[in-house]
Amino acid sequence: MKQTVLRILVVALLLLTLTACGGGAYPNPYPNGATLQPTRIPTPSSVDTVPRITIEDAKAAFDAKTAVFIDVRGTENYNQVHIAGALDIPTDQLARLTDYDRDTLIITYCT
Repeated sequence: MKQTVLRILVVALLLLTLTACGGGAYPNPYPNGATLQPTRIPTPSSVDTVPRITIEDAKAAFDAKTAVFIDVRGTENYNQVHIAGALDIPTDQLARLTDYDRDTLIITYCT
């Protein structure tokens, strides 16, 4: 139950990050001419509807190696300062998140 709630929070944070950082559209990972399209997750209608994760829960999951922090601001900003252990994956490269185990909590940030 707790992992399900955390997964919902991660998806919501990802959506919030995409909205706040100017993202939104996912690149099509299929070759030209393919008829399949990636599933699009609707953007929340308001920031108030996005579930949140506390910094304590995020840190506990990261320390337990069940979560990963993703800095979506871009490499230049990442190189200036970032959360220790965070990965640099700008919003235009979020399709790379499919490389992670589905049980991994993905926590994105842009500020």
